[in-house]
Amino acid sequence: MDPGSVNDALTLIARVVALGKRATHVEYEEALQTAREVILKQKEINLDLREENRDLKEKLTVAKEYILDKSVYWKKDDTNQDQPFCPSCYAKGKIVPLQKLWEGRPKTQSPWRCPNKECGTTFNPWDHKENYADSEPVTPFFTPQRF
Repeated sequence: MDPGSVNDALTLIARVVALGKRATHVEYEEALQTAREVILKQKEINLDLREENRDLKEKLTVAKEYILDKSVYWKKDDTNQDQPFCPSCYAKGKIVPLQKLWEGRPKTQSPWRCPNKECGTTFNPWDHKENYADSEPVTPFFTPQRF
């Protein structure tokens, strides 16, 4: 909320009140209309800030509930790592559980796919190798091209 704009609106109202009967009806209405517009703008700003604050609090809560391990996200209380979540969607603020592609196989031997149609990424968390300095480098599936 911009205190300067609110003060300007209050100053306009105070000036009109101080003029009292000397102010014309048009001057009075113009000052009140200007004050209304400033106050409505400040209400919009306040609502936007409240929404942004709510979104940030939600993101903080989600960040406390999930951890990144083996290239995917897991709920912290999922100690057996039974349900991975898509890291691509997580980065966009969405929590999307991955689906196992081959139901008959154990979870460690099946790729997992994101059901989100905008994503559709496939992972196998148990084949993921961390790229540490003392280990072999991980070969990427594809080489990004610059255009």
